[in-house]
Amino acid sequence: MSHLIGHSLLNLAASLASMLSGFLVAVLLARVLGPEGLGATAFAIWFAAAAAAVADRGWPQTLLRFVAAAAPDARAGLIRAFVRRWAVGVLLATLAGVAVAAGVALLRTPGEGAYVLLLVAICLVYSAAGLAANARRAAGDFAAPAGRTILAALLYVPAAWAGAVMAGLVGAVAALLLRSLPLLPLLGRALREPDGRNHPLPVVPQDARVFARQVWGSDLIDILVLSRLEYLFFILLASASDLGLFAVAIAFAGLVEQLSLQFGAPLVVAFAGHADSAPQPVPSAPPQLQALFERSYLALAAVCLPVCLGGAAVMPVLLPLVYGPSYAGLAPAAAALLLAAALAALAVVPWSALSALGLGRRLLGCVLALALATVMLLPAGIAAYGVAGAVAAKCAVQAAGLVLLQQVLVRAGGPRAPWPGLVRLLLAALCPALVAWLVLQVTDWPDAVALVAAVLLAVLIYPLALRLTGALPAARFGGLVEAVAASDRLPLRLRGVVRQIGRFVLVGEKRRM
Repeated sequence: MSHLIGHSLLNLAASLASMLSGFLVAVLLARVLGPEGLGATAFAIWFAAAAAAVADRGWPQTLLRFVAAAAPDARAGLIRAFVRRWAVGVLLATLAGVAVAAGVALLRTPGEGAYVLLLVAICLVYSAAGLAANARRAAGDFAAPAGRTILAALLYVPAAWAGAVMAGLVGAVAALLLRSLPLLPLLGRALREPDGRNHPLPVVPQDARVFARQVWGSDLIDILVLSRLEYLFFILLASASDLGLFAVAIAFAGLVEQLSLQFGAPLVVAFAGHADSAPQPVPSAPPQLQALFERSYLALAAVCLPVCLGGAAVMPVLLPLVYGPSYAGLAPAAAALLLAAALAALAVVPWSALSALGLGRRLLGCVLALALATVMLLPAGIAAYGVAGAVAAKCAVQAAGLVLLQQVLVRAGGPRAPWPGLVRLLLAALCPALVAWLVLQVTDWPDAVALVAAVLLAVLIYPLALRLTGALPAARFGGLVEAVAASDRLPLRLRGVVRQIGRFVLVGEKRRM
């Protein structure tokens, strides 16, 4: 558990830096390029990520799953074998992209051909960066990917702003290269054998090949259909301006979704330790796996629920304050998406368990079902109600995703969700959200001052609400708090603060009764 805490803290720090940079860039682009420019940029980002998922064929995720479970002295060889598999698909995809760019340059304009080449380069670098980061994480090194991710985030914001000012859409898209380039040197470190010799490549296990195909199919559907398929439908059925408005509405929800996804890699590594006791042959999960699963669920909910509920409560003030008064009408849509993002964040836990426990086929079935629902609901919603229709469809699919993933995991003999604890956490999170909403309603202070006061008061109320509801039992989280406080990743001055907050928030079983 201590390793999981350390890894999660590192991923959290890196993800916060990455999310903050992405959010700042979205705000800058909304103000510099307007809704239409922001929409075109958002579509280009989605297209590049989708093309990268097509090219990598699921090998980065497979590498993380199998190398993390391998013996330490066999990891470097396995990584090299997986990288070779990955390189074949990426090379073919790159050649196809270059051919398309040449065709566009000949049939249309050289500028458009160059833009296609830029997207190809972004796809290649993005896929290689993901592989490099997973290679180091699988070897137990979460610090290097986290540090490189923070460096990339620091470079991205000024580069995107300068690119948008000087070159418009093309400059803003080109800055995406800086979000991945700093991670590439990690791959060379992961490929080196501990003794410095070049050993023969091991044979990729057959179950790894099957897992890669399953994960590839799942990722393709997740990225092409479930993540931002609405971008494509907005381009086809509406306009780039409508897409820009939707991108503004979903920006805060996207922060929560990205934050939760950063816990996926540590959870897969932690759950992979129980892969030998995979749940298929037995009617219920082993006790250790069940305990780890419940702690992961509740810990993630303790972070995401107050953020989403509180953010939705202050959204009418927050959105126009950040993006400008012209976007104030999007506050209800942004609040609804933020509430749904809490469900999407919690779905990371059963998704990680299905992936780590070798239940890729069942995970693929879940993704296919959600993809079908998305394809049916999104076009109808956008065609009928525009941005509001897309918001409703997105919320419905995210709510269904959490329920479906958890039910499939339980039917496979996997761990069960701690629903009573989640209900207590929901009640605890509602308290600071209600307080923040009341502050905005009863005060006539300037928006920025009222927002800061509401957030600060909500932060103070939340630990008290956790204590009164007994949402975090000491028997389950006492060791977790000590592990966090003892982690060398945490600054020394904060360790005592963590222990004091833990002693106040955590309650015993008698008090919970």
